[in-house]
Amino acid sequence: MRRARRGTVLIATGAFMALAIVAISQVRAEETSSPVPAEPDVQSRGFSLPNINVQPPPPPPSMQPLTVRTTGEGNGKVTFPPVNTCPPGCGANYPKGTPVVIAAIPAPGSTFAGWGGDCRGTAPCTLTMDRANTVEAKFNKIQVPSAAAPTQWMQWSQAAAGAARQEAVKWLKGATIDGAICKINLGQVYATPGVLKSRYIFSGQIKQALQQAGAPDNVAQNWDAAFTTSWDTWSTQVNIPYPGLPWYPTFFAWPAGTIAHPTPNVPSPLSAFVSPGMAAMSPPRLAGTIQTKIGIPANQPDAKAAISTFANDLSARFGLCMRDCLMTKVMGSGQALMGDVGNPSAKAVMGNCSGGMIIVNGF
Repeated sequence: MRRARRGTVLIATGAFMALAIVAISQVRAEETSSPVPAEPDVQSRGFSLPNINVQPPPPPPSMQPLTVRTTGEGNGKVTFPPVNTCPPGCGANYPKGTPVVIAAIPAPGSTFAGWGGDCRGTAPCTLTMDRANTVEAKFNKIQVPSAAAPTQWMQWSQAAAGAARQEAVKWLKGATIDGAICKINLGQVYATPGVLKSRYIFSGQIKQALQQAGAPDNVAQNWDAAFTTSWDTWSTQVNIPYPGLPWYPTFFAWPAGTIAHPTPNVPSPLSAFVSPGMAAMSPPRLAGTIQTKIGIPANQPDAKAAISTFANDLSARFGLCMRDCLMTKVMGSGQALMGDVGNPSAKAVMGNCSGGMIIVNGF
């Protein structure tokens, strides 16, 4: 009897536990299948965000290096922006596309021989830093004869003067009027600086003559360069200021509305032209430019006297040419127009002039 009751209890307990397990499983299944409520978004809370397109900051500009070196047995410095001087600081970095002006300054007793690398010539060099650039500046020591050679200096002066006269005559005979800037107004001609150009370029005859006379290379080269610089200072600034020169008086005879035929100008002396650089060809300026370029020391008065003789001779011949050299055969043409209301019978001719030649006298 007791065994029957014990079996019944065990059966009832097992059934109860089975039912409990089933109930728990159903609850867990319902919890798993129920969706988790989503967090309300910003808009459901009554807010809205603007459509902002955030761009990344621009990259820094690419930097391009400039390397500067000095060469030669002489001494000097190279300057470049913003405040760099080589030596000691022989390099810098610049944003791509930056223009950089580089200049050479020879030390006393030295002369600047010229650029190498990415620069050429002897004038200040401008580079656009669109890539890496390397520049070399060559400085030579000034080698001048001793003060005990006055006769030698005078021989060099004479050789240089003869060659300079030849160069000047060739330049003048090759000179013409630049038609791009020569204008005619009311028969008068006016022009901006640079109107006088030459087909001839100084070819170094002064240097060659000095070398043949026994001058050191640096004396010959710098003497030649100094004279060329002085001549260019005058010639590149030649202009005809308004109201100009009366080169075409016959234009007023053309009927209004017609085109004046090409007509040669009334010959004019070179002194009729104007140049702010005229003083560069004066004796003291010319001599000073040559002495400075060569680097004549103070204890060589014979050298200075020889250079002054050269400058006096060339400047005097230049002055005679200004008086006696004639600009002629400059062809002008233009449109003949009626006058204004105040003077309806007057006619104006608006046109251009170009070409021509210089009849050289004095050199």
